[in-house]
Amino acid sequence: MTRGTKKIIYGVFYLFIFGLIFYWLFGGLFIKAPTCSDGIQNQNETGIDCGGVCTKCEITELSPLRQVGDVRVFSLEGGKVILLAEILNPNQFFSSDRFSYTFTAYNARNQEIERIPGNDAIFALEKKFIFEPRISSSAKDISKVELTLSDTSWKKAYEMLRPDVVISSAVETKNTDQGIRVSGSVKNQGSVLASEVRITAILYDKYDTEIFPGQTILSDLSGLEEKPFVVSFPENKQITDEVDFSRTKVFLSTQ
Repeated sequence: MTRGTKKIIYGVFYLFIFGLIFYWLFGGLFIKAPTCSDGIQNQNETGIDCGGVCTKCEITELSPLRQVGDVRVFSLEGGKVILLAEILNPNQFFSSDRFSYTFTAYNARNQEIERIPGNDAIFALEKKFIFEPRISSSAKDISKVELTLSDTSWKKAYEMLRPDVVISSAVETKNTDQGIRVSGSVKNQGSVLASEVRITAILYDKYDTEIFPGQTILSDLSGLEEKPFVVSFPENKQITDEVDFSRTKVFLSTQ
């Protein structure tokens, strides 16, 4: 082997070594590690950015929870404000055992003035209300309220059984010394425990326009058990003067 040939061989060898060192030191700066959002089927994914170490592919194909209509803002002369939003899970075979929501209130200049976060759950194909009484802003300061839904945790519908709870008696709306009361009874017709039953009542006027909502919560309604409920509304002349006692609507949701 000639001297020149040896130089070439040694040169190629050292270039190879220096190349390995350079790649080891600096390669991580330029080559991105595989992720579950890089648009490439890598790692041990079974689809693009799903399966394996990533979210199951059947989950990524689900329709997101969605809001039905605008957030309704109810207020009284005394300043009390209630927010009411309706949401829908359009998926037939998946429920959510936990999702996050945030109500964000804005003033007339489109500036954020208050944010109210919370968590809830929803069954497959369920439509339900989120009733929010915790807002402290005055009605005169609120121009609009937006709802954001996020961080949805999904479960197959058979892993999250829905209690079969119904209104079991005629609903009565009447005025009392303490304000308007909506009363009735609910019954669990099945065997699945309802750890929580939310009863939302909405008062209407004679033109079928919403006046004000109220909500009460019953805990631990066992299979075949029946319980009475009362939804109380604040004593307020504005409500009393406008309400049509025959038009009250009551909605149930369970957990």
